[in-house]
Amino acid sequence: MRRPLALAVAAVVVLVGVAVALWLTRGTDPADETPRDEPSVAASPTGRTTPPAPASVEPTDDAAAPSPDASPDPGQTPADPRARADVVLTFLEWDDATRSVQASGYSVPLEEGGTCRLTLTGPDGRTVTAESEAVPDVASVACGGLSVPRERLTPGAWSATLVYESSTSVGESDVREVSVP
Repeated sequence: MRRPLALAVAAVVVLVGVAVALWLTRGTDPADETPRDEPSVAASPTGRTTPPAPASVEPTDDAAAPSPDASPDPGQTPADPRARADVVLTFLEWDDATRSVQASGYSVPLEEGGTCRLTLTGPDGRTVTAESEAVPDVASVACGGLSVPRERLTPGAWSATLVYESSTSVGESDVREVSVP
């Protein structure tokens, strides 16, 4: 009875070994099929690990590379080094009870220390904003409590966007409209 169990365990060990070998040679994680970014580490006979040899650097075409003292084109702004945040404006409506535009949404990634800003652009091109502190939630950052009172608005269709901004990420929602009576 023990012999079939031992054979089954040996077969599983061999299959796991083959799967690991295939995974290492393909360079991807078979669970999610994403490329591996980290270099592999080899084990020595003593049990210590040794890092892989440094990667070689290919020479670049000097004509394509900008010179270190080159300035950007006039009118061109440098790219924001912060990561892109995905921002969703989930709630936007006129509230008769409070006589204000109410809005809320969320942003990903989950982090602390950000600010949420609702920007309303009126039919005449005028902009009005409301800000709130972003609150970390389970898997995102909540942007709630954004309110713009009627005194700051004129009647008509207003375009709204929600912007999330922190020291490490920034993003903006799609534009939505709200009607102010």
